[in-house]
Amino acid sequence: MSEHTADSARFELAKLRALGVGRTSLPVGSAARRAGRTVVRAGSGSGALEILSWVEGLEPEAVSEHTPSAKSFETLVFTACLGACWQERGEHPWPGVPAPEDQVFRALIDERGITSVESYSGRIRRVLTSLRETAWLDGALDTVRLGPRVAAWTENDAAVLRTVYTKLPRCPRGTEASS
Repeated sequence: MSEHTADSARFELAKLRALGVGRTSLPVGSAARRAGRTVVRAGSGSGALEILSWVEGLEPEAVSEHTPSAKSFETLVFTACLGACWQERGEHPWPGVPAPEDQVFRALIDERGITSVESYSGRIRRVLTSLRETAWLDGALDTVRLGPRVAAWTENDAAVLRTVYTKLPRCPRGTEASS
């Protein structure tokens, strides 16, 4: 690889690290591996996105750039989305299954003991929009689908999440199928 191409690949890698998710114009896999990282491709064709992830076994401890913001309400909404979409504990959470947005609302109502969704619906929708804009979620409004950032989670990340799988906010039994 020429020095110019190597510099360009390092630049593309830095851009991907700064943005968190995107598309690169050059192959950056070897530059990523030298940094203890890997590039995960989520999707296919022209709509595919690349996400910078950690090489298995080299993940930083606890909080990383692949962990949703520690803001408690945003985290609660994201975990409700994870609970709605991640149906098979033994599988990696991504891609999961699409879920109706109202399933997330009902899970949050049950989790918080809220009697009326109206008091929180605007706030929940703003958080869902933010999660879509930052690639934690993917898809159209009214449907929740785990986004490409979840694809970047390593098997070790998934193993940690499996330990709290049963504690994820979920719809009360028997109310899942409304759409």
